[in-house]
Amino acid sequence: MKTTEKILLLAGAAAVGATLGLLFAPKSGKALRKDISNTMDSLKDEAGVLVKEGKEFAEKTIKNVAESVKSIENSDAVKEPYINGKA
Repeated sequence: MKTTEKILLLAGAAAVGATLGLLFAPKSGKALRKDISNTMDSLKDEAGVLVKEGKEFAEKTIKNVAESVKSIENSDAVKEPYINGKA
């Protein structure tokens, strides 16, 4: 399991656990709504962090792939068949 999948699984489990805890807690409706709102704000913040990390990972991966492609394009192993007329 990848790190990102583990983080998403943990966040999802935390959300379910927090929601169940809030629903079964003996609180007034107003207090319960406030707790749910706070929990949702917290989850929103965590999701924002995960999206940012995912974006950074994707950008880094794209950059690495582009550099690898350029390296391959510039290698003699790729150019030689074209130079020697064997392509």
